[in-house]
Amino acid sequence: MNGIELRCARIRRGKSAADLAELVGISSISWNQRERGERVCTLQEAALVSKALALTETEFADIFFDGILPFRKNDTI
Repeated sequence: MNGIELRCARIRRGKSAADLAELVGISSISWNQRERGERVCTLQEAALVSKALALTETEFADIFFDGILPFRKNDTI
């Protein structure tokens, strides 16, 4: 998981850390740990955050799966 990209996406969309913490039902401290890479989001949290931030498939893959999902257009096999 790429916490820096997650934080950037959140800021670009005008959401606070507290907004997303409340959305996924955790404390702001726990949310900040996710953005710093100290904890990983669950798949359910990732889905909620993705919807709230209106992430594209590429952004979702870059943030939560380090860009390793197979639909990426720039990847070559």
